Amino acid sequence: MSVVDRVLLRMIISAALLCTDSASALIHRIYDPIRHDRFTGFPNNPVHNPSFAFDGTRYTGVGWIKNQWNRQVALVSPKHVVFAKHYGLSVGNVAQFLNMDNEIVESVIASVAVVPDDDGSDSDVIIATLQTAVTPLSGITFFPYYRTANPTLLRGQPLVVFGQTARAGQGVIDNMAEVNATAAGLGMFEAVWFKYVIAAGADDDCYLNVGDSGSPSFYYTNSRATLIGVHAAVGADAQPATAYYNYDSFILPLVPMLNAVMATEGYHMQQANPLSTALSVNIGASASSRREMCMGDLDLILSNAVTNDANNVSIRLSFTAGRAPDSIAGSGWICEAVSATIWECRRGGLAKNSATTITCHWDELPAAGPLSVAVQFDSDETSPIIQNISATIKPSYKAWAAATGAGLPSMDDDKDGYQNVQEYAFGSNPLQADQPLTLVRTGNQLVSRFSRRRDADDRALLYQVDFSSNLADWTTTIPPQTIVAIVERTAVHPDWMSGEITVPMNEPKRFFRVTVTLDE
Repeated sequence: MSVVDRVLLRMIISAALLCTDSASALIHRIYDPIRHDRFTGFPNNPVHNPSFAFDGTRYTGVGWIKNQWNRQVALVSPKHVVFAKHYGLSVGNVAQFLNMDNEIVESVIASVAVVPDDDGSDSDVIIATLQTAVTPLSGITFFPYYRTANPTLLRGQPLVVFGQTARAGQGVIDNMAEVNATAAGLGMFEAVWFKYVIAAGADDDCYLNVGDSGSPSFYYTNSRATLIGVHAAVGADAQPATAYYNYDSFILPLVPMLNAVMATEGYHMQQANPLSTALSVNIGASASSRREMCMGDLDLILSNAVTNDANNVSIRLSFTAGRAPDSIAGSGWICEAVSATIWECRRGGLAKNSATTITCHWDELPAAGPLSVAVQFDSDETSPIIQNISATIKPSYKAWAAATGAGLPSMDDDKDGYQNVQEYAFGSNPLQADQPLTLVRTGNQLVSRFSRRRDADDRALLYQVDFSSNLADWTTTIPPQTIVAIVERTAVHPDWMSGEITVPMNEPKRFFRVTVTLDE
């Protein structure tokens, strides 16, 4: 924006800051409490005024500070309100809102930050982070902003103007520009203003008064009240005055800086008129297999593959009972478990043509089998999308050992000469001495049999048959007339196969062995 022209510059220099505590508020052409007061009984026992001229259901996100009710704040996310820097808010202040059931909803201010202008200097807007979220479920709705690349299109649009004492009136956007208000104590700031002509106008027309600083102005469009600015100053055009110019800090130019603050809580300013984008979710490549009762991760990659940014991105992950992760995290994400099977994650935004990763982590993965996740994701720019994804949890030695009572793979718990890993591979009892390999003479042949797991590959088990004529030199080369075969045993047990080694008896010496390697 260009700097405001000379005439308006003189006006803002002579403007009075609106920060003096006062029992007065907006000044209307013809004030009528039946039309202009949001509530009756404010501030002690506020009740919505059914005759309020501007439809109170649209403005539940306009709140006030408890015991400082002249400070009217605007909710811009479930955890953020904006206000004027020169009037100020403090950590520990309590922001209060009134839902349409006339219930007060409140949250303590946890932190306050000055929003910088795009040149890095301080603006006259502060953003306060609330300790607890004020969500739509409480009956309070936060405000979006109106996105436009040409702010001058807002000229001539109607405004609903709020002030202290929960009073509202109307105005019309006159113009917007960068204003030099150093003499008024505001420095340079991006301003939008409306003009109140004293001589003529509508009964609901108003101008700002001392004490109205920080209160918001709105443009109603797309069936929503959109935040245009927060009050900064008012100035007369001359002495005696024929008009008053009412200056707000313009929210639109501050959105990128507001987003930078809000992103730490997983939010961005919401657009009332968002562009479109397209999001998708895929499972990321895993560095290792996911195994039952072992530590493991599942990476979900959310991609924004189009040329528009996505804002207020959210993901809801639904797991089957007993298979939800112990934690979910990702850079820029805020993730919370909302039940034993459901996690919800949010982030402020996802830039165009980019991707982000959420990692689901298990200290011990659940039982082997499919790991199915119903993923619902959306943003301001997209409708909710539900995508079912699935990964596989493979069996593990650790799970077998827990079920059988076996120790480490290299141990021989039952002292039968077979290590536990061999008992695992051959299906024998690790706590009872037995012989997993059998040897039977059939005619002039010897046949040795052993059990082999059908899912050996999933279990990372490798069975290898070696041969030797002297017990010193071993080879995997199968000698002549020797047969090594894997025989189906589906009818006996669907999880097992039979390994068979058949060797002739017409040689003076022939040795063979079955080695097992576990490579989880």
